[in-house]
Amino acid sequence: MDNKLSGQLQKWHNECENQKIIDRILELPEEQRDYDLIGLLARAYNNNDEYDKAIGQLLSVKEQGENDSLWCFRLAYAYFYKNENERALELFERCKELNPQEPDVDRFITLIKQYIPKYIEGNEENNEKTYAEYWELHLEKAKVPADKNGFFDNDLSPAFSLDISNTGKGLCYECALGLSYDESDNMKQLNLLVSQKGYVANGYGWEAYFNGFFAENTPSLSEKIGRSSEYDTCCFYVYNRDDFYTLLEVISTAVRSLYTVTPPKEKPEIEYLTDMYNDDYYPDFLVDKIKAELSDVVDFIMSGEHTYEEIQLKFDACVKAINELEEDFDKNDSEIETIARESIGATVQTILDSFGIDIDIETAIRERDW
Repeated sequence: MDNKLSGQLQKWHNECENQKIIDRILELPEEQRDYDLIGLLARAYNNNDEYDKAIGQLLSVKEQGENDSLWCFRLAYAYFYKNENERALELFERCKELNPQEPDVDRFITLIKQYIPKYIEGNEENNEKTYAEYWELHLEKAKVPADKNGFFDNDLSPAFSLDISNTGKGLCYECALGLSYDESDNMKQLNLLVSQKGYVANGYGWEAYFNGFFAENTPSLSEKIGRSSEYDTCCFYVYNRDDFYTLLEVISTAVRSLYTVTPPKEKPEIEYLTDMYNDDYYPDFLVDKIKAELSDVVDFIMSGEHTYEEIQLKFDACVKAINELEEDFDKNDSEIETIARESIGATVQTILDSFGIDIDIETAIRERDW
């Protein structure tokens, strides 16, 4: 495989363009598809949820792959997601034998053993569960056992799971966001919010978002965190229980920050309704009333942490109050028309920008009659 092709395939992999990888490799004559290309093709099939095709490709190079930990991992991965746990476990254990440092292998082994009866019997104490409020995402309040090898908690929410497994480095503490396990409107909203910040709404995009949050807020912790994300799963792990608690707290804060607004220490300076004040067509005492409604929104935002929904409801109330002023404008030979509409919209946009609120301007003023 030449460097140009290798670079292109890696670029598509980073961008989660699995079908492009598949199509490009299949364009090549079969005799040009070497062992490495077949491995990349199988990886793309796995990431595209086409597990039978991945298995077929990998088994076609079985003789070369049997002593390759990565080949074992990819084949085990496909069997795991086909719910063929015995086969998957055998291959994951072979992978670990060939390369004890293979990322994620211990996690899969621990997880699989929870579904195979002979490993569950007599080990019920390892199934201890912890709980946290889902959309409040208080992961930092989760009660994590200190030494429960095999502990796995997926009751935290449909999306989040916590896992503790024994590895060659000791106990590995993991938190994973499994996007494919949660089809709720809340998860869809979170995916929308993270995409509005410029990240792709998949496992790799969520990892990139969290990495930026770690680097900005907890750089010392960022250096201790292991990453093991896939297309539909964002995964972080550490090897110290105290670090795990910190990790959960930071993840909780990072997710909440997507749909909540924390006010700055100092109130931003905002110019209200400049064009309306500069135009004699609009009586100042009525413009002052509009300003008072908009100022009330700013005071609300400054009063503490609020969700986007709460802020939107406050804007709705503000706009409805402005609607009620239209009769007063008519009585004073004025009207909330084009210039006024644009001036109000510009002020609302300034408020949104000043607090870093990702609400579209038309949504913010959706209740308007003007």
